[in-house]
Amino acid sequence: LVEIGEISLLKWDMLPGDVIVFNSYAIHGAKGNPNKANRRRGYATRWCGDDVTFDSRPGTMQVGWDKAGYNGRLQHGQPYSQADPDIHPNVVPLYHQK
Repeated sequence: LVEIGEISLLKWDMLPGDVIVFNSYAIHGAKGNPNKANRRRGYATRWCGDDVTFDSRPGTMQVGWDKAGYNGRLQHGQPYSQADPDIHPNVVPLYHQK
């Protein structure tokens, strides 16, 4: 697709301490890290609106989370706002807090 001009590839030269943020739907990757002295780390977060509910169907990411011990104790269809706040904290803008 790149060769025929249907999509463009973007890249950034990164330095230690740099951060890049993108939508999880973006196809992304990186070359291997040949420097064994400096580890490359990733940090993933998920942000969702108040209307997002838990989906317990097989094949969802929850299977891996459960195996890793990150069960938010939700039942199918429950809003994420009702999840264990230690696992799925709610972020509220300061102007909404009472």
